[in-house]
Amino acid sequence: MNKLEENIINYNTLNDSYLKDYEKIYNSNLNGFSKLVDNIASYHKTDLSWLSQSILSKNKFLSNIYFEYCRLEVLKKRLRINHLNKILVNDKTQKKIIKKNFDKKYLIKFTVKNKEASVYFTVLKNFILNIKFSFILFCNKSPKRKKKFLEKNNITLLENFLYLRKEMKNISIFFLFQVIDMVRLNNQISSIEKYKINFITIFDFLNLFDYIKATIMVHRFRTLKNKKISYKELNLTYLFYEEYQKTFNNLNVYHGILQFLFFKRLRKEIKYNKIKHIVDWYENQSTDKGFNLGLNLFFPKVPTIGYQPFAVDYNYYCHLLPSTGEIKNKLTPKKIAFLGKKVKAFAIKKFKLKKSKIIIGPSLRFNNIFNNKHIIKKDTKIKNILLALPVTYNDSVDIICLVNSFIEKYKNHNYKFYINYHPLLNFEKIKYKYIFIKKNFIISKKNFTESYQKFDCVVSNSSSLCFESLAHAIPVIIVKSNSRITHNPIAHVKHGSWKPAQNLKQFEVALKYLLSKKNKKFFYKTSNIIKKDYFSPNNEINLNKLLGIN
Repeated sequence: MNKLEENIINYNTLNDSYLKDYEKIYNSNLNGFSKLVDNIASYHKTDLSWLSQSILSKNKFLSNIYFEYCRLEVLKKRLRINHLNKILVNDKTQKKIIKKNFDKKYLIKFTVKNKEASVYFTVLKNFILNIKFSFILFCNKSPKRKKKFLEKNNITLLENFLYLRKEMKNISIFFLFQVIDMVRLNNQISSIEKYKINFITIFDFLNLFDYIKATIMVHRFRTLKNKKISYKELNLTYLFYEEYQKTFNNLNVYHGILQFLFFKRLRKEIKYNKIKHIVDWYENQSTDKGFNLGLNLFFPKVPTIGYQPFAVDYNYYCHLLPSTGEIKNKLTPKKIAFLGKKVKAFAIKKFKLKKSKIIIGPSLRFNNIFNNKHIIKKDTKIKNILLALPVTYNDSVDIICLVNSFIEKYKNHNYKFYINYHPLLNFEKIKYKYIFIKKNFIISKKNFTESYQKFDCVVSNSSSLCFESLAHAIPVIIVKSNSRITHNPIAHVKHGSWKPAQNLKQFEVALKYLLSKKNKKFFYKTSNIIKKDYFSPNNEINLNKLLGIN
């Protein structure tokens, strides 16, 4: 008997050809997969602990399910009949989902790279984290803040927008501070108190019974084993079930339940008309779902706006936009505010959001692009290039390594390379691993708003800073991944003020083109188009629209 020819497949690594297939599958199935998730959500549509689950989120940072589906579709093209298909997978979950879909048709042998932690250990770890979180919140509760809030009337409640404090002089306004870092919570509250502003937190109102109730709710486990979940002839039941087992009681879900219980408690303690208007920093996460369900059930007549102060690739970050099911289940604000008209048009066309539910809000985080006049830089010999590292670790590493290969090859002293990084990126880990950073790069200590005039080009991906750069007439190089979907926030910008680069040669060509003297006037012209299409001024009209002031 002849020995079968081997077909070796690294399931999580894609070459350039398969990566293009992957991107095509990813982009063409966003709406269809969203409908599948809506259908799964309908299994228990009156249960918040179910509706706020990570498996029902389109957020790729919380759930890998959609990525796994796209990999399975690509795998169809990689498997071969009459071959021994040797597949390297990350874990047993990937092994089992592949077996369930392809084992009958193909001869497959697996190599499992990593050993998974016990589900019971993960559930216990989540439980302990929730208890720790509750204890920290309870210890930082302030009866004084609560009393001050209860004394006011016609309140406009703004979630997190502390940089609006200077704009709010004639409005009865309270900022609702949400916990970002539980370890530094005490220090964060102390810093806010220095501003001398009115603010509250959800834990100012929550009591011990609320934490007990949230703990019970988050451990309400729903079985999926008797449900068959499939999409385009692929059986995804096990994929959803495995992830649900590990995440059903995680901190995101627990925090979403606390948001809901906050509004329930608030309704018992204040008059209905005390709150006039609410603005939610809206990312359509578990916390947002609990927040808005609580608002819609206990304060149904209060106008709410979900403000998205982002300049991102909404194709990749499609989880930011609510689905039909999420709107139907009252998990969303009554209206959503985007930064620019192009984003509004995209949301309506691609994701079928109603025009009446969308407004254009002020570009609060990017107001400097309207305040600062363009100063055409003199053509200098030294070119300053900024690496704007996004929050994602792998993307940041891709950017640094590509640019460093350029530096090492040319050792050109006419370039200076600076690094600016997202505050949530673990840059210390990158700096420790890639020791050349200290030698070849300068760490920029000023934020981009203060230092943008210094730079001739920005190298990045994923970051909102890409849009901000174009608005300042600074060209951008988007570093494309060789193995993953590239997060390109400016993908829909059709002007030649940015270029992609996936390898050293492409980077060289892009840098030479974008730094060409003849292109400078073109960048200044297109910057005005960027401002007009993707941003809106922080003027009184836009601000009043956001705050519900007639």
